[in-house]
Amino acid sequence: MMNYRLGLIALSGLMLLNSCAGTEPVEEEKKEVVQPDRMVARVSSVNKEAKYVLIQRFGRLVIPEDSVLYTLGSHAAEDNNAASVKVTGERLGQFLAADIISGELNVGDTVYLRTFEKKTLPDS
Repeated sequence: MMNYRLGLIALSGLMLLNSCAGTEPVEEEKKEVVQPDRMVARVSSVNKEAKYVLIQRFGRLVIPEDSVLYTLGSHAAEDNNAASVKVTGERLGQFLAADIISGELNVGDTVYLRTFEKKTLPDS
């Protein structure tokens, strides 16, 4: 009789343990990875009248066409200049032409690229 009760308790325990295990996989939370802005070039020449600049990219870094870049002044602590430029199609070696969208640039200003992750919007 005692063996019968122990067997019944063990069988009940196995059934309860089995019912706790779900068949659906557990989904992990997706963490959004924040990509820092990258310094990609320096301003090497400025033509204020024609509103374009010539920037010198670093190494073999690929800057996508029609990218909007922003610049920070070389003396940011003193005058805090910032500007935005848009890369055009003209390239010559490590030099790229870019149109000035806003702000004022000086030779030696650093150029940064901000990448945005393309997200699809849900249908309305």
